[in-house]
Amino acid sequence: MSPSPKEKRRKPAPLDGEYTLTDYAKLRGVSVGYISKRVTAGVIHRNEYGYVNAKQATKAMDDYADPAHKRKDKFARKVRGGTRTNPPLSGDKTTIAYWRREDLRAKAELRQLEHDQLVGKLVLNDDELAKGYDAGKHVKDNLMQVVDRLAALLAAENDEFTVREMLTKEFTQVCEELANG
Repeated sequence: MSPSPKEKRRKPAPLDGEYTLTDYAKLRGVSVGYISKRVTAGVIHRNEYGYVNAKQATKAMDDYADPAHKRKDKFARKVRGGTRTNPPLSGDKTTIAYWRREDLRAKAELRQLEHDQLVGKLVLNDDELAKGYDAGKHVKDNLMQVVDRLAALLAAENDEFTVREMLTKEFTQVCEELANG
């Protein structure tokens, strides 16, 4: 009887001992080319037989810490059907997770602005400008009407107190009309 697929799977090797570059790359979950480049760069050292000491190489790789080739299982947790990686919540702007969070934050702000506009807390700029222009024009028209109404009356008056009283009464009336809409 042949072994089942589960039995055929290789269990992960412990991190002590010496491995070929291929085996060490499989152990780390990276390509052989990447490990070869680290050997050439002097990050990983081989012994006289060409083997890599896993403990020393792992420590050197962790110290080197190339963000594009971090260990895949470092932040993994078990979920149904495999593992799911959760990157750390850091301010590192080189991670995909950081930019996803920024995208979600921007979308949330946009939704909040749309909501405020629907509720009436936020008014579009063009509408607000048009309302302001209309209000200013209305004030100007009302004030100019005061001049037309009082010009003849004020010309006939000689008493300063009476002129002040008439102007105060007219301007108060105009302001009250503007305040009431």
